[in-house]
Order: sequence, then structure tokens, then C-alpha cells
Amino acid sequence: PGLRDRSRPGGSRLSIAAWRRLAGRTVPVTAVRATGECFPAELWMTTYELDGRTWYTVFGRDVTERTSAIAALAEHERRYRELVETMPAVVYRASIALDGDATYVSPQIEELLGRTPGEWTGTPGIWRKHIHPDDVEASSAMDQAAVDGNGDRSVTEYRMITRTGATIWVRDVATIVRDAGGRPVSWSGYLTE
Repeated sequence: PGLRDRSRPGGSRLSIAAWRRLAGRTVPVTAVRATGECFPAELWMTTYELDGRTWYTVFGRDVTERTSAIAALAEHERRYRELVETMPAVVYRASIALDGDATYVSPQIEELLGRTPGEWTGTPGIWRKHIHPDDVEASSAMDQAAVDGNGDRSVTEYRMITRTGATIWVRDVATIVRDAGGRPVSWSGYLTE
């Protein structure tokens, strides 16, 4: 292949200055097996001085498995995101605190309440501000009961106020996520109208 031809005498070669710039860095490259097959690799080079001359040592590593694993992970993430972001519900992750600041909210929040995911995750206390004033206390009590050990799931229905001021009823189904010690750390759930 062309890569092999470039490494032969007369092919393109790196200058001494280029080699020096590469020293101490990990560089992704396309390598060529003896069979002629190209594969992803990394090169790491170091230099040292000996008898007044600069010497270069290059270490090569085949990263085919890691590259494949990263690609598979990216594909799984893409499919998961597609699933979450096309469901007919607002999927969220929120802090366990009663204000319930969201750390993630799916794009459907914009259709439901007129707020973008960025607004929802970037505005402290926004969740509580959107709950109808007459429902804040009951909603908070239900959440606190789940946190206090009366189950790991909270299913509540309450009113929320949209960006335009309209009042809608939502069903909020949430599960408490606990750390290794069993302490509640966040809610994972979904909202539907």
C-alpha cells in the first residue's frame, strides 16, 4: 500500500526536527502488517544522547481492540440516546435534594413545558418553580417519603406550569439511585402529560 511505499528509501521521511517534535508524545498512526493489512496503532518516541549523538527509540502498539471498543461504545451511546430522546416522555436525572435540580433532561422537556434541556439543567431550582404552588408540598412529601426508606420508587401526579403560563397535569415516575453504601444520590425518572 501507499503507506509502505512512503517508508521505503525515496519515500517521504520525517526530518530530524519533526522527530524531535514527536519525542515524548503518543501519536496515532495507521500501521501496516506484514500481510499488507492496515491497522490502527500508536507510536511513542523518546530520545537520548549518547557519545554526542541523538538516538531515537520508537515504541509501537496495536490499538485495534481499543479502537473497536471505543467505536462500539460510541454506537451503544448513540442508540441509547436515540431511544431516550425519541420516547414520548421526558426522561431525566435529578439531584436527590428537594429542589431536584436536573443533571440531565431529554429534549421532550421543550415540548412539554417550553424550556430547553439547557435551561432546565442550567437553572437552579427550576423544577420546583414549575410545580403548581398548590402541589409543591404534596409532591415534596411523596419524594421525601421515598428517600426516607418507604420504597425506592415515587409515582406522583401533580400540576406544572409551562413557560407560557398554562397549567398541565404530569405523571412523574422516578426511581432513587443509591451509592454503594445505600445512600440516595439522585433520581432517574420520566414525566408524561
